[in-house]
Amino acid sequence: MELKDKKRDRFSNLVSRELGHLEWNEGKVGAGNDYIQRVVQNSIIGHKRYWSTALKSVKHIKHTGEVTNKTHIAKEDRNNLLPAGDPTKEYTDIGRVHYGQQFQTNREYEKEGWPDLVVCMWSGINRLENLRLSNLTGDWSWCVSAWGRMGLEKPTYKASKTSTVYIDQQYEPGEDNYMRGYMMRIRNAHYNLRLTMGNMMAVKYMLKAKGIP
Repeated sequence: MELKDKKRDRFSNLVSRELGHLEWNEGKVGAGNDYIQRVVQNSIIGHKRYWSTALKSVKHIKHTGEVTNKTHIAKEDRNNLLPAGDPTKEYTDIGRVHYGQQFQTNREYEKEGWPDLVVCMWSGINRLENLRLSNLTGDWSWCVSAWGRMGLEKPTYKASKTSTVYIDQQYEPGEDNYMRGYMMRIRNAHYNLRLTMGNMMAVKYMLKAKGIP
């Protein structure tokens, strides 16, 4: 069920209003538990607290460049996990695209200090983000590799061959296939669960050391 007013009715806002705190929400659609750990740690290390402001005063920057649109692998056979597609064929499906970045310019930190309270809404264990240099913007940025459909094979808990992965298009030709293979056949659910527990423990004990509930 969708909330009528997401900003006011989401769990973090209800807790903040109940306890008399200003809310600073860092939720991101599709983000995983790596992202949650990184954001919490950055807020502590940066020693800054922010207002949760409305999305306005947005600066939009347009970029144009080349990205990998497809691979050699046919759509109906995307998960055969060849590391670089068919090496006998030339890589011709690179296209020019327009890519936009948005920056919220009205968001400034309220004051120095740590949060009074941290509420973590932990995500699914199989989500994955990667840090890569954008070939369009020229800067380092975190990108999410998302699952369109995911099933598990027993007893290995690897992703089934019928699973579908959506890979960031700014990798070099063939690298998207390496990422797909890594997500489907290396990052099994048992592995992901242990990493998630590590994310949770790292956040818990960092907050505990600072006396933040």
